[in-house]
Amino acid sequence: MTLKAPAAGVDLGGGASIMIGHPDRDKTEDAVRAHGRFIATLGVASFRSTMWAVRKRI
Repeated sequence: MTLKAPAAGVDLGGGASIMIGHPDRDKTEDAVRAHGRFIATLGVASFRSTMWAVRKRI
């Protein structure tokens, strides 16, 4: 993330955070809100997006 911004000529840093777990069991509304509160304590501007990853077990 941090390398992509300068390569694009944008004067910004970058970063990402993820929550690992089963969407129905581990990613409850309370857990997601707690994650957001933690990110807010970092004192940085942020925005969110949703990315879905699907893994196939072999």
